[in-house]
Order: sequence, then C-alpha cells, then structure tokens
Amino acid sequence: MFGRGVYENSRPGGLALLQVAEPAEGEEPAQLFVPLKRSELRGEISGPLADLRLTHVYGYSREQCDRTLEALYRFPLPGDAAVTGVTVRFGEVEIETRLAERELANAEYEQAVEEGKQAALLTRESADVFTLRITGIQPDQEVRVETRYVQLPDGRQVPVPA
Repeated sequence: MFGRGVYENSRPGGLALLQVAEPAEGEEPAQLFVPLKRSELRGEISGPLADLRLTHVYGYSREQCDRTLEALYRFPLPGDAAVTGVTVRFGEVEIETRLAERELANAEYEQAVEEGKQAALLTRESADVFTLRITGIQPDQEVRVETRYVQLPDGRQVPVPA
C-alpha cells in the first residue's frame, strides 16, 4: 500500500506530499500518501528574481490501490516566494488554476467530485504553504503537479527605492 510515514509538510523545510484525503470504507484511518515518482526543478534568474518551475509526478498501480482517489498536495514555500501558477495533468487531462471567489471555486470543485470528474482546487493556508485538493486520481495514471513561482535567489530582501 502507500507509505505510512508521518511528515512535516506544512512548515518551511518540509516536503511536498500528495496525501490521500479519506480512507476507503472499512479501512482504518491512517496517513496514506500517493507515491512520488520523480521531481524536477527548472528555472532562470533574471535580475533579482529566480523564475522557477517545480514538477512533482505521483502515481500508484492498481495492485497498490484499485480505487480512484482524492488527495491533498501540500507544498511549503520559502517566505520570499510567490506562486504565479499551478497546472495539474492527469494523463491527457490538463487543469490550469485560475483566480475565483472562494465560495464559487469550492462549489465548482464539489460539483466535479459529485460528477466523478477530475478536478483541482488551490487554496492558500498561510504565507508559505498552499494546499491543492485533487480529485479523480486513477490507478496506473500519473499525476503531474507543476508549480510556477518566483523567489529571491539568495534570500535577501530587494531594496525598494525611496
């Protein structure tokens, strides 16, 4: 089954994880995670900013779990970083996050869950942590989460002219 380790995933220095939202009927509640297959970081530095693209690829086999899952992706950001976009890919399906009122976004996501569709909902927990709810994750299908963000490359504050 999935890894059952406990991780610090909501603090700076933590790990990006895809945690199963709810156990199946009859399963004992436990922290289950969709296995991380690979990570890739690309970017370029332009002036005082690093423009970065972090991709995490997750997936599980039908032998590990034979049901479609909903999971929570948590990615702790450095304090000087700002997310500029998130894309989730389920095989051929691609979902690009967009800005929407919280109530409307929640309603659209819940409707997708009820209809058995693949969907993603991005929310910000704090200045340095965001959570992405992903539904419709299927066995034997990779899920790619690409987070685009900008960050000061050396951790210093950029002076603001007076």
